[in-house]
This record gives sequence, C-alpha cells and structure tokens, in this order.
Amino acid sequence: MNRRNFILYSAGIAVSGFRPRPARADTGCCEGLYGDQFTFRAGVDSVDLRVSLLDWTTVEITIRHLDHISSELVVGIYSVAVNDAPMPFPVRLSLDTTGMEPGIYEAKIDPLAMRLENRENQSGSSGFSTTSHNHVFRFVVTAAVPGSYSNLLWLHDSLTPTAYGGFGGESIYPGSGSEGVNTISWRRPGLDRPQDNNPFLIRTLKLNGYRFEYMDAIAFSEAPEPIVDPYSLIVVQGQFEYLPHAFLSHLKQHVANGGRLLLASNEFAIFRVRLDVTAGTMTTYKFDAEAEDPVTGVEQAGVGVHNPDTIWETELAGLTTWSVRSLGGLPKKDMKICHPSDTGWLFEGTGFSDFVPNYFWTWSAGNRGVLSGNQFDMIDAGLTRTPSDTLVWGAVPSTQGLKWDEGVPGETDNHWPDDPDGHALCTLREPGNDARVIGMAGHQVLQHSFFLPGYDRLFYNIFVYLTGPPAVVPALGP
Repeated sequence: MNRRNFILYSAGIAVSGFRPRPARADTGCCEGLYGDQFTFRAGVDSVDLRVSLLDWTTVEITIRHLDHISSELVVGIYSVAVNDAPMPFPVRLSLDTTGMEPGIYEAKIDPLAMRLENRENQSGSSGFSTTSHNHVFRFVVTAAVPGSYSNLLWLHDSLTPTAYGGFGGESIYPGSGSEGVNTISWRRPGLDRPQDNNPFLIRTLKLNGYRFEYMDAIAFSEAPEPIVDPYSLIVVQGQFEYLPHAFLSHLKQHVANGGRLLLASNEFAIFRVRLDVTAGTMTTYKFDAEAEDPVTGVEQAGVGVHNPDTIWETELAGLTTWSVRSLGGLPKKDMKICHPSDTGWLFEGTGFSDFVPNYFWTWSAGNRGVLSGNQFDMIDAGLTRTPSDTLVWGAVPSTQGLKWDEGVPGETDNHWPDDPDGHALCTLREPGNDARVIGMAGHQVLQHSFFLPGYDRLFYNIFVYLTGPPAVVPALGP
C-alpha cells in the first residue's frame, strides 16, 4: 500500500491529516469527488481527481483495487489540500497509473468530511427515486495497447450512473430539481449507482486463470471500430440502460467478425444517447420518446426500439426488455431448461435436469413465446428483430404467475397480444462464423446465487463455451 503526502498544485507543499476550516459563511457551491473520464491506460493516462469541500482544508483520498485477485486491495492513501470551489472542481490529485494492474478501481473520501446535506443526491420523485453518494468515484485501468494484456474485454457501465445522478439538481428523471433535463454531465460527483456488481465475479475468474482488459461505455463508444479487433470475447454485465448507437455498432461488428459476446443485462440499450466528450455530457430524450435526435437528425438520443433505423438489442442477444421486465417484489422463480438436446452441455455437472431452481429474481428481461414441453418457440420474432439463429436455453413459464410489465417495440401503446405462454430469459446464438453469443436476462443472474450448488458450475460452463478452458481448472459443481 502506498500512503504518502501529495505535492499540491497550488502551493507546492506537502500536507497531511484533516484540518477543519474555521467557521465562516458558506461561499462554496457544492461538495464531492469526481473525475473527468472513466477509462485510463496504465502508464499513459493520469487519473485526475477533483474535490471540493466546505469545511475542511485537507482530506485523504483512498484508492482501492476492487477486483484484485485475492481481495479488495488498498493501493494508496493520499492527503491533499482542499477548499470550496465552483464547478468544475480543481484537480487535487493526479494519480500516476504506471504499474497499475488492469482492473476496476475506486477513489473515495471520508463522507464525514462533507456536510450532511451534501453527502448524497437524489434523482427522481416519490414514484421513483434513487440515491447516489458524492464521495465515491469508480473507474477502470486497462492496458496501454488494446489486446496486449488480454484478449478478453470487460465493459464498464458509466452511462447508467450518469443518467441516475442528481448532483446539482440536474437529472433526466422528473422530480429531481430540474424536472427532467435532456442533457446531463458525467463530470460531477454522485455517479456511484451500482453499475455492475462484478468485482467478486471477476476475481473468481482471475483465480481460475482468466484475465481481462477493461473499458467503460463512453470510451468504448468513442473508439474507432477496429477497437473490437484484438478481442475474442466481450463481456457486457450490468444495467447498460443508456447507450449510444456506436456502442451497439461495435458489438454487432464484433459478432460479425466471429467474436464471442456475453450479454447479461436486464435493461440493455433501452434508451439511446448522444455523447459530447468535449463537454462531458450525455443527451437523451427518454421521456419525449423521440425517434430521432432533434439536434443531429439521427438515431442517437431517443428510445432505441421506436426507431427502425437503429440497432435493437434483440439483434445482438435475442433478448428484449420490452416484452417482460420486472419480477420486483415476487419470490424467485425457477428457470425451465429448454432445448436440452442442443444446450444440455451448459448444465453438465450442475445436477440440474429439468429446472434450475430459484434462478430469476427482481429485474429480468426476455421475449415472449410458446413453451411446449422443453421446446420454446419465440413469437413475433420479426417484430422484435430476433435473429433466426437464436435458441432459448432457459425460460419462465407464464404458469408461475408472473406479473410482467408488458410492451411491444415500435408501438406507443405498449401492449402485447393476450396470454403468452412463457418468456425466454436466456438465449444462445451461433451465427455460423464461429461467433457465439450468450444472452442472460439480467446482470444479477450471472452471479446472485454463485455459491449455491450447481450455479457455479453453470457459470463455469458458460465461460468455457465462450473462451475455452481456463488456465486453472476449478473444483466446481457437485
């Protein structure tokens, strides 16, 4: 662990410890910690951390490696001088990334250094609200040259937390102060909404010989299309609700190149956004349901599945969030194993034969269809642009009494025909060019029951299918 004083930008002197500022009138606008971007190349980019505090003259910034192979690891504690400042906050620490292992990292200050009313921000109204914390900033470090450390790429959702942030009273969600603005900044505190619950998941894979490079959704979208070329597998695990067209275009090209894709998301690509990396802003017309971005005239900032010219999420994974979404408040549901003659290898060593018990919970997504025995045939596949090579390996029958949110893409009334027989929640695609795509109904289902017998082996089988055996053969399953 590295614990040292940091040389100040302003005075050029080292400071340490907490020193409260004398009581005075409040002249600052706000408090918190943030960075200007989310992806940093090891040894090339510095992580510039911006801080403003009203009542402290110094504060410690702790840097943690969240998915370190052994356990969460503190890699540095830095004492920096602070004061209250308007946005954009001054850079208080410029963190050298030389020697940092690719992974998911977190910078944090003590929330007690902030006034109580400034420690959190709210987004949304009483009908829907979410809380974000203004003392945390998460980012990823990756290889300086794409593909030089690993040919497996793990994507980090930086845009959904941006959408749900409410710092400064600005949010796309009505009731958060600005009554639902269309353009919001990612260069502000309070973007810590759990965007991907994956440090344990990645750590487990590392222990079994896998390693990854990382990139956040903004950097991935802004990169030129050859960015996918060095990678054999791309993992999308998280909410990923707000995405630009370029993000989907890169994934579509990756599959067309014969690449592998693991897409585990409950609200993947519902809404399109337009990025402005110079200003650090994201624009979306979520509540306006615009088919086209009124600024650019293209399919980059509206409800994606309302626009016939954009890429739909179903084209990649065969899953849609529009036919079924929420299991909120209901008990966990069993997953029916479908097409066992074609997908039985997924369940080798798990002990599961007909059902996977208690597999789905909270938020889940998928296509509606007809379930007859172990056969699941999706209906309205043309309407949802589901590829003909999509095979369902897990579904929930409607007989389990699900109260689904129903909706149909491309229509404003959002109603399906009556009485679907089931919902396809896990899919498999083999387009025929060595590409392989696994779609799962939510990021939680990839890991929420990892310690239960059989679940860990199912998880292992999925990764072996997509990447080949790991360097270390794990002792998984019964």
